[in-house]
Amino acid sequence: MYQKLLYNELYAIQKLRVTNTDRTGVYVSALIFTKELNWIFREQPIVDVGIDALTEEVIDGNPTGQFLATQIKTGLGNFHDAKAHLTLYVTKIHYHYWTNLNLPIILIAHLPESEETIWELISEHTLIKTGTQWKLNIPKDKELNKDSTPELTKILKKEVQDDFIKSFIKQDISIAQIDEIIDETKSIDEAGSILFDMTEVIENLGTKTNELTEKINEFARMKVTKNDKRLVRSIKTYAEYLNNAAIKLNARIDDFADYFSEGFRAYEKLTLIDFKLNQNYKSLQETLDTISGLIPEIQDSIDAMIHFRNEISSLPTEYSHLKKARLKMINSINQIMEEFKLANSLSENFSKNLEEILS
Repeated sequence: MYQKLLYNELYAIQKLRVTNTDRTGVYVSALIFTKELNWIFREQPIVDVGIDALTEEVIDGNPTGQFLATQIKTGLGNFHDAKAHLTLYVTKIHYHYWTNLNLPIILIAHLPESEETIWELISEHTLIKTGTQWKLNIPKDKELNKDSTPELTKILKKEVQDDFIKSFIKQDISIAQIDEIIDETKSIDEAGSILFDMTEVIENLGTKTNELTEKINEFARMKVTKNDKRLVRSIKTYAEYLNNAAIKLNARIDDFADYFSEGFRAYEKLTLIDFKLNQNYKSLQETLDTISGLIPEIQDSIDAMIHFRNEISSLPTEYSHLKKARLKMINSINQIMEEFKLANSLSENFSKNLEEILS
């Protein structure tokens, strides 16, 4: 089969050793773009939030300066498998990163299990809102090969092209572009402020929860019934507070994801400029210090979320108002923790890559 030939070419020509399953999707995608489409494939070597590689259209042997970003997922385990398509569930951070990229981007799903490589455009039109996140459906019959060229070319003509990519490839970044990128890095500070606010909300909720628990215990010592008006009123007041807090946290995690993805994207650009073009190690160290400083802050927020989730999970379930509010808050915390854990993981990986450069 064709995929087997691709693997043979991979080892014979590029002498690459596949030691990680996730890498095979990158290698196969590279060969499809370079061998079948005759396009240029540039892997992202330093940073990776939501882009694994940049490809450049080539017509009659001439690069056109039209770029397509790719996010590559290897293995069926990354997807929900339906009859006609695979579904990728998308975090808020990735959603904001991709939709604000100002560059057309596709999702490539490489499936070693069936030796298939399929794809779909990532955009506000193809990303579907779920109850808590987003999802992307990748048709199983949309194979990535030379026949994909007309549709990919159409995407390039229709979607916005980021001037930064063109300038970077030409190694001609203007002072104005750098100033704009530096200004965008401030979004990381904004994300940090939101992180602090959310942690504060959780800590206040912890105080309120302790107060309710003490009241419940006090009423128990008084041997009042569970339908006592004072007890019911206290529980109902707390449930309303819990509901309002969940609404506030849900809105703030969306803000956090937006600011974090924008700031992170700016630091990616800055790192590429400092490392590839300017060899500015002082600036790289400053970037490392900023990103590394986020890690303990995010981890503290995760720990606070876990602690509070454990506290409210033991609250009484016989009161309908409290039961619904409790479940709503637990679901919110779980969603928030997923975003925080992703932000933490991305920050750790970015820091490790910067440390390797600086060492």
